[in-house]
Amino acid sequence: MKNGGARRTGCAALAVAAALLWCGPALAQVTLGNGTTMVQDAFVSDPTGAIAAARKRVNGGDLDGAVKELVRYVSSHPKEIEPARYLADLYY
Repeated sequence: MKNGGARRTGCAALAVAAALLWCGPALAQVTLGNGTTMVQDAFVSDPTGAIAAARKRVNGGDLDGAVKELVRYVSSHPKEIEPARYLADLYY
């Protein structure tokens, strides 16, 4: 049984990594009032909100929608651990 748990964790980690590579980061070009153009994250950092929204979709029976939403979020915030961990749970 010990190997099964490690194998599942490894598969989930690979699935998250593949999703991140496939989606890439979400960036948006923003022009400030003074005419300066900047590139920034398209999604505001809110890991708790991202997880809550995904859980709401799962509870409503929309697992695919929850996964797609979290893939987008995690790809634009790769350093946030909890949303990536929850995404791995949903893949499992």
